Amino acid sequence: MSPVSAKQDNSRLDDYRIVAELARGGMAAVFLGVYEGAARPREIVAIKVVHPHLAYDPDFVAMLSDEARIASSIGHPNVVEIREFVLGRADGRNYIVMEYADGETLSMFLKQASRGKRLGASLAASIAADVAGGLHAAHELRGPHGEPLDLVHRDVSPQNIIVTYDGRVKLTDFGVAKATGRIQRTQPGEIKGKLAYMAPEQAFGRDVDRRSDVYALGVVLYELAMGRRLFGGKTDADTIRNVMQHNIVAPRSIDPEFPEGLEQIILAMLTKEPGDRFQTAGAVERALRGYLRSVGAGDLTDELGTFVRDLDPDRYRAKQELLRPERALLPPADTTSVSTRTPEFDAPSDDGPTLLSGQLEDAIRQMGLTPSTAPVAPPRPSGPPPRSSTPPPQRPAAPTAPASQLIDQTVQAQFPQALLDQIRASSLPPPPAAPIAPAAPPSRTLLWVAIVGGLLLILAGATVVAALLAG
Repeated sequence: MSPVSAKQDNSRLDDYRIVAELARGGMAAVFLGVYEGAARPREIVAIKVVHPHLAYDPDFVAMLSDEARIASSIGHPNVVEIREFVLGRADGRNYIVMEYADGETLSMFLKQASRGKRLGASLAASIAADVAGGLHAAHELRGPHGEPLDLVHRDVSPQNIIVTYDGRVKLTDFGVAKATGRIQRTQPGEIKGKLAYMAPEQAFGRDVDRRSDVYALGVVLYELAMGRRLFGGKTDADTIRNVMQHNIVAPRSIDPEFPEGLEQIILAMLTKEPGDRFQTAGAVERALRGYLRSVGAGDLTDELGTFVRDLDPDRYRAKQELLRPERALLPPADTTSVSTRTPEFDAPSDDGPTLLSGQLEDAIRQMGLTPSTAPVAPPRPSGPPPRSSTPPPQRPAAPTAPASQLIDQTVQAQFPQALLDQIRASSLPPPPAAPIAPAAPPSRTLLWVAIVGGLLLILAGATVVAALLAG
C-alpha cells in the first residue's frame, strides 16, 4: 500500500485548517485538519466534507445529519467521537468533525492477511470484544425521555473499524444506521450496508435489529481470525447468493489448530435465525473476554499497536512525519483523563484483592485481620492508569484513632452498615467482662448474731432428740 501523501493543503474551513486529504469516496472526502478556534483547545481532527454535487441533496444531507446526531450521543471509548457538525448551509459547505483516530482500518488487515500477515486468534478476539462494547453502547442508546432508540448500525464492516497505532479500537460511520427518530427513512425493500457483512434478514430486506449487527461482527471476526473472506464472491451477485445460502465453513474444518472456544463463539454469532444468536453485543463482549482469559491473554493493546505499525512501515512513517509539526503545536496532554476502556463489561481482575486505602489497611491490621481477608474495593476499570508528570502522593502515616473509628471514616460511604457490623462481629475481640468487686468484710455485730443463731439451732436440735428418746 502506498504511503500517505505528505502534501500540505493549508486551506481553511471555518475554524479548521486543512492539512491533507486522508480518503475520498463517492459521497464525501475525509481530511486531516487542525482546530484553531477559540472555543476549545487546539486539536488534530478528521473532517468529513460532503462533495459539492451532493451538498444540496436533501436526502443525503439528512443521512449525514442522522450520522452526526446519533454518533455524538453514544459517548463510548470504542466509538469515534463527533466534535461538531455543520450541515444544511446555504453555501453548500457541509461537514462533520470527528476525533482523529491515527491508525488503519481492518480492510488493510485483511489485505495484508492475503500476503501472509495474519492477525491471529487472540488479537482478532480482542478487537471484536472492543467493537462489541461500542456496539452495545449504541444499541442501548435512549432518547431524552428515556425511550429506547432501537439503534442498529447496519454497516459493521472492516472499512468502518479503525485500530490506532497505539492499539485502540474505534467503530465509526453511523451513516446508514437505523434508529427511532431518524430524519431520513429507509424505503420498503431498500437494503443498506455492505453485502458481504449483511445478516440474512438484512439481505432479504426484512426488519433488522441489534442481532443483525451481532451477525455482521461475527463475519468480521471470522475473517480477521482466519485471514480469509467468508462470503465475498467475484461479483456482487455471488456475494449476495453466498449470504442468502448461508454458506459457512467452520474454522476448525479449515484449520484443525483453530481454538475450539473461539470457534464456538463465532458460530453462535453467525446462526441464520436471529433468535439462535447472541441476543446482545454485550453478551458477545463478555464471551470473548472470557475466552481471552481462558487462554491466558492479558492486555493486548501494546501488541496490537505493534502489529498495526508493522502492517506497512513506510505508510506509518509517512503519516507520523505529516503529523509531527502539527503535534508540536498542541497544548500539553490532559493528565486527569481516565482509562479509555469501558468498565461495564471488564472481567474481574485475577490479580487478587485490592485494599481501599492505606488508612483502611492499617485499621484492618489493628483489628487482627490480614490484608487477604480484608474487604476489597469495587472493581476498577482495566487498562493503564492515566499518565502524569507529577509523582504520586505519599501515603500519610496511620492515625492513632481506634480501628472501628477508622473504618467508619474511610468506608462508611462504600460499604453498607450490615457489612461493617459483620466485619466487626467476626473480627473484633469481645469486650472484657466487668470486674467483680471484692466483698466487704463482715461487721462485729453480724458476727455475734451468726454465732448465737448457730447455738440456738444446736440447742433446738438436741431438745428434739431428747424428746424422741423419752417417748
